[in-house]
Amino acid sequence: MHSRRFIATLLLALLPAFALVAYTASAQGCEPTEFCNPLSDGGVSDIGDLINNIIRWLIGIVGLLAMLALIWGGMLYIIALNNQQHLDTAKSIIKWAIVGLAIVLLSFVIIQTVAQFAGATT
Repeated sequence: MHSRRFIATLLLALLPAFALVAYTASAQGCEPTEFCNPLSDGGVSDIGDLINNIIRWLIGIVGLLAMLALIWGGMLYIIALNNQQHLDTAKSIIKWAIVGLAIVLLSFVIIQTVAQFAGATT
């Protein structure tokens, strides 16, 4: 009984996704029965552009995770009161979140510098 309910709920939840796929295909000027290059309208014309876009997305996601860890560490620090173990945990989270943000920013700068020297458009 529960599996039928789960499958019905899953199908109802995915129904808008199917409509979105059809809308996206028609928005690209592609008939729903044709195969079109989904990357050509997004400014991606070769593998280098695709890799560049993937790297930018990954840097953004990792930067967001580092910021969330920084916020989490700050919240833990605030609510730790006088518990030394919680304060140490919060300080450690904050320290490593800042290290993570620094690594993300440095990796972005390094990638941009290498891309400029290589003549790639970023």
